[in-house]
Amino acid sequence: MIKTLDSGAIRMLTADEVDKALPRALEFQAASGFLTGDDTAKERWGEVWRITIESMTGGIIAYEVDEKIVGVLCFL
Repeated sequence: MIKTLDSGAIRMLTADEVDKALPRALEFQAASGFLTGDDTAKERWGEVWRITIESMTGGIIAYEVDEKIVGVLCFL
């Protein structure tokens, strides 16, 4: 975990924590129009993130403020 100057923290998520980060991904989806009309996006997005973490082909970095995830970044 890396503490930030604004009392937040940046850390890697585990596969078990993916559901906590999904609301941020769905906000991105709604704002960008990405996957518009796809009712299964939430389930698929979470599944892909879990597979990415478990296979060690990438990860999810979470930005937390007051122990609430306010931003995420997925990388491969």
